[in-house]
Amino acid sequence: MNKLERMAPAGYLCPMIVEQIRTRLQNGFQPFTIQLSNGQGLLVPHRDFIALHPKVVVVIDAEGISHTINPLHIVALEEAAHDN
Repeated sequence: MNKLERMAPAGYLCPMIVEQIRTRLQNGFQPFTIQLSNGQGLLVPHRDFIALHPKVVVVIDAEGISHTINPLHIVALEEAAHDN
């Protein structure tokens, strides 16, 4: 374990967050929301709306606007609310 891994909470390590997202995309995809450090939440309704790289995550919203995110700002991945 390196110094960064000892100092930073597990959720703040970029490779771990990106790998968690990749797992969600591969294992029976269910819509989810990426919660950011500024309080914003970005819905990922389908795997076609997200692109991953170890140093960047890009989400396309419902209006077609791209959001480029540094994985350090991702604080949580949550199941998307279902409309009934």
